[in-house]
Amino acid sequence: MTTDLDIMKKNMIDGQLKPMGISNDRLIDAFLTVPREIFLSEENKLNSYSDGHIEIKEGRWLLSSLSIARLINTVNISPDDIILEIGSTTGYATAILAHLAALVIGVEYDNELAKITEKNLSQISYDNTVIIKKDHSLGYEKSAPYDKIFIFGTIPKILDDLLVQLSEYGSLVSVVKDSNSANILGKAVVIQKNKEAFSISEIYEETLPMMVGFEEQEIFKF
Repeated sequence: MTTDLDIMKKNMIDGQLKPMGISNDRLIDAFLTVPREIFLSEENKLNSYSDGHIEIKEGRWLLSSLSIARLINTVNISPDDIILEIGSTTGYATAILAHLAALVIGVEYDNELAKITEKNLSQISYDNTVIIKKDHSLGYEKSAPYDKIFIFGTIPKILDDLLVQLSEYGSLVSVVKDSNSANILGKAVVIQKNKEAFSISEIYEETLPMMVGFEEQEIFKF
């Protein structure tokens, strides 16, 4: 199976990522290095490198490699960056970020998923990761500020609680739901901090599963 998965991984890189403009060598290397299959249950391993999202449990998803790559590709990650990831699920995106950055702190409110993430990351010796078990919509202020904050899912609005945890010139990346759309169509956005001001850039249209935990929070006022 290992050989088959290696072939599928290469096909995913060549057939999904590169045609969509993912050409950053460090990012490509991260997807080649991290074994996506260990972040899935046994019955889903052969679907590891398919082009769709995979439901882990009700309301929680492992996004496609392409969706993760496109969001990461919206910013430049330095090897010195400290990154906050909101909602680590089983840890695949956490591992991709850890391959690129100095430290990744993943916040996950679901205790079962947090334990699975810790186990998965230990298998591949990513010791520059820390998983915090708490309400992930609030981030983790104790270790702020962060150079980057990633939310790999759609949220209805941007939260003040997260933006204040950015470092100077830090960026938050997520998909924000289009309030005029009846479905979950949204825009991939990058919000950058500059002193006490924030600028927002809408990068591309995207449809991702909703990230749980953001339903009742207050919207950030620009």
